[in-house]
Amino acid sequence: MSAALYSDLGWGFWVSGQFDRAIPHLRRALELDRNLSAARRSLGLSYLSIGKKSEALAELKTGVQLAPGSPWNQSTLGYAYGVTGQRTEALQAVASLSQLAKTRYIPPSAWVYVNLGLGQKEDVLDWLERACEERDGWIIGIIEEPYLAPLRTEPRFQALLKKMGLAR
Repeated sequence: MSAALYSDLGWGFWVSGQFDRAIPHLRRALELDRNLSAARRSLGLSYLSIGKKSEALAELKTGVQLAPGSPWNQSTLGYAYGVTGQRTEALQAVASLSQLAKTRYIPPSAWVYVNLGLGQKEDVLDWLERACEERDGWIIGIIEEPYLAPLRTEPRFQALLKKMGLAR
């Protein structure tokens, strides 16, 4: 198999909340291609999900170093900083995203993560609505996205799901 396939498989396990099952596949992806920033990002999020904060931050920082222009890498690192109580660093990730936005398009969904990490629920909902309006491809996964679970009972979130035809 290829590094990308192992990375995608790991991401699938992460999205389904099977973090321990994601990790071996993501490690295998990195054995095959240590510069695959998407695998670093997924591995970092998986580590974060099982409480391995230092390992998570190390992987996410490496992902940013490998692809500094990736809004996803900046956003997920900012998320991790926020949920680990490193607000100053999380705000630096926001500043990095803002800097990137001066030269390229940053999808609304990238802003979701960093705002989620900072605990800014209303901003997260604003960005989710904007992602829907702009037809951000990531938005179709909001039902499965593990980190959005706390928002699933929010009326604005439910209205968004209904608008998208995803309400249960």
